Amino acid sequence: MKISHRELNEFYSHPPSIAQLAGDLKDDRGKKKGEVLVILPSYHDNNRLKSMFGALKKQKVQNFDVVVIYGLEDQFVPSQGLPVLHIRRKEDFGFAGAVYLGQKIAFQDGYRYYFATDIDRQPYDARSIGVLYGEAEKYGLDYVAGALHNVQLQT
Repeated sequence: MKISHRELNEFYSHPPSIAQLAGDLKDDRGKKKGEVLVILPSYHDNNRLKSMFGALKKQKVQNFDVVVIYGLEDQFVPSQGLPVLHIRRKEDFGFAGAVYLGQKIAFQDGYRYYFATDIDRQPYDARSIGVLYGEAEKYGLDYVAGALHNVQLQT
């Protein structure tokens, strides 16, 4: 699909709202836990998502909430006690679109930082989120990227 400069300018001048992008949602966050929102785009990856929730529960620093952006037909995965906002997309707009939606939620809900990761990459160490958060705070950074472990599921 070819997009004209005029259409691209219109998109950036009037970007879509959360309501235009998000379909069904379930909010298991309760009271906001901290300054960090972890953004997890997921598309037909419920097994990896369960594993990711387990890895996030093991983090030593728990000052974060999670938003999972699901695919169109994906079922919501139980939060395992984590503060999770589950959102099903209205249409498939890929990884970048899911991160964009997560960013909009982070700004709307007043998070200071957001960490976006792909669903097949998980914190390899129980200190991962704490280290990323600490570096952002220490140096006044807007963006921090860390090494994550590539998870291979056995079938």
